[in-house]
Amino acid sequence: MKLIPLIAAALLAAPTLAAAQTAAPSHDAHTAQAAPASAPATPFVDAEVRKVDLAQKKITLRHGPIPNLDMAPMTMVFQVADAKLLDGLKPGDKIRFTAEKVNGAFTVTSIEGASKAGQHSQQRGMQHPMQHRMQHPMPHHAASPYAGMQGRAIKALSPEQVAELREGRGMGASLPAELNGVPGPMHVLQLRDALKLTAQQEQALERITAAMKEQAQALGSQVVAAEAELDRSFAEGRADESSVRAAALRIGELQGQLRAVHLVAHLQTKALMSAEQIAAYNEARGYAPAAKAHQH
Repeated sequence: MKLIPLIAAALLAAPTLAAAQTAAPSHDAHTAQAAPASAPATPFVDAEVRKVDLAQKKITLRHGPIPNLDMAPMTMVFQVADAKLLDGLKPGDKIRFTAEKVNGAFTVTSIEGASKAGQHSQQRGMQHPMQHRMQHPMPHHAASPYAGMQGRAIKALSPEQVAELREGRGMGASLPAELNGVPGPMHVLQLRDALKLTAQQEQALERITAAMKEQAQALGSQVVAAEAELDRSFAEGRADESSVRAAALRIGELQGQLRAVHLVAHLQTKALMSAEQIAAYNEARGYAPAAKAHQH
């Protein structure tokens, strides 16, 4: 008869024991929970393919900012980690890519986007013309290219242009220097390893960059303010021929001074560099073929 109470006690204790085992994490589970989080993925960056060099395993990209490399938007020649990444790519393709610094060289590690864009184009090309017109009806009238700009705070400047002016960005002002073998200080510093800059060169270039930014930001802010005042004069109905001429001349003068700041910085940068470094810069930036074409 004693056996029955013992069995009953064991049955009552079983759920409690099971719950305790469930509540208490195993050593393996604790280890999994304590495992450190994986490192953040390398960000994808939008770009346009400018040139593909299969023989050298290189690609020239006009790209947006690359946060993990602290690289501003520019056109740059990259190595590729695997030549297969270049399969099917051609100038003009819009892609997304990741890049890292591998053995001191800026290297593309993955590419996506071009094949999907190509497939979409092929599918669109296979549509019957009537089907395409039904899906994309022609507009009754052509809208002005300025439609939508009326909501801008300053009509002549997009928000992006306002930001770039206030940041002292070049906005293409130094192309006569950049594309004629006269490098800019910021891009040279970004390529310091590839160009084998000395400590003295780096220090001098940092001074040039700091002075250029300080002057360019001050002038850029003045351009924004002058454009805003011109905009208000029209919005408030007080613009007249005399005031508009004076405002336009003032804005032109400020823009000229801003451009000169960037161009002079390029001249100062070239004076610090050797011919070999300038040649390496042109190659890294994708200008080498154009430079060779002008040799006699």
